[in-house]
Amino acid sequence: MFTAATLNLGLALVAGALIAFVCHRRSAGSTDDFAGLLVFFLSLASVFGIGGAYLACRHIQNRAPLWAIPTAIGTFAIVLPLASYPNVAPVINWIAGLAATCALISTAVAVTIRGGVYSRRNADMW
Repeated sequence: MFTAATLNLGLALVAGALIAFVCHRRSAGSTDDFAGLLVFFLSLASVFGIGGAYLACRHIQNRAPLWAIPTAIGTFAIVLPLASYPNVAPVINWIAGLAATCALISTAVAVTIRGGVYSRRNADMW
């Protein structure tokens, strides 16, 4: 479980940092702007990463269905662009992209770790 949670949160933070970098490069802002963007997107990535890690660990323990992970986190990716105003639409789209990325990361980690756990358990039985 620790491996799944650490991997999930680490990859979510990397995704947040990459999105902050790309967003900064597209806006051609100053270095101070990049620090603000990095803090903003890393804080959002940590929220999505922690939520995804929790759901992934629940799925690995066979206590939550796999569809719960992309549904819970992916809801932000769908609802945020629908409920935005024209002035904040670019930032909302970046946040929605981060949510979709974290949903994919969490789902992939859950499937990979659970597959490894169950294949190891089945090998021990024989």
